[in-house]
Amino acid sequence: MQITVELDSEHVEKLHALEKRFNKNTSELIAFIIDEVFSEYSAITDEQNADPLKQSSSD
Repeated sequence: MQITVELDSEHVEKLHALEKRFNKNTSELIAFIIDEVFSEYSAITDEQNADPLKQSSSD
């Protein structure tokens, strides 16, 4: 999949910093971020599903 984005200079600098920190190119970094967010979201969802009180309080 190809994704085209426009970033302001602040976010371009942050992107470059993350690429250096994690030693990944932009494509690898985006995949890494998606995996991290997905894992975190799945853990939260699993936790809510395991606790009926949390689930009923959000209704």
